[in-house]
Amino acid sequence: MVERAVLGVILRGIVMAGALSLPLFAQTTQPSATEEALFHIAQQSGQAADYQSYLEAYPEGVFAEIARFELEWAVKTSASAAPETPPVAAQTGIGFETLLIAPGTAVDRKSIAALIQGSPLFAPIEGIPESLWKDQSCSNCHAWTKEALCNQGQTYSTPDGSKAIEKQHPLGGAFKSALKTFALEGCK
Repeated sequence: MVERAVLGVILRGIVMAGALSLPLFAQTTQPSATEEALFHIAQQSGQAADYQSYLEAYPEGVFAEIARFELEWAVKTSASAAPETPPVAAQTGIGFETLLIAPGTAVDRKSIAALIQGSPLFAPIEGIPESLWKDQSCSNCHAWTKEALCNQGQTYSTPDGSKAIEKQHPLGGAFKSALKTFALEGCK
């Protein structure tokens, strides 16, 4: 499920930014006009009920993975969530192996490369048992690579991605800010 969450954020940001069309992600079918309209309604409202309606109508649809992520997120944000780590002062020159400067945060003096090998600060999806995430490596669930994280960071720098960067992240807000800067500076 966690991989779906990351993929959902990345795909949604890229598609909404208009940078790529979904068929580039090895789809074998095109969505029908009805499926596309139902998904668009859910995206516009952001309501769990609309994503649920889409998934009931198209459980294996073209946008099903994104809809599942958005549904989880809508349910999660409707409940009380742990506060997001406040953004830290902007750091420039962030590379994949660069030590991040974020005093008072869990990412301070760690690189993006090191952080993705670590464990989340809190449950990536509300309600999952601690045994599935606490003291577990993020790489157990994610196939994060430098390129994939570059794409995720690029998503955060788009107009629609600004909504995504505001959402809580298991490695904290400073990590998301670092990914955005990493992408804006060329993913080195």
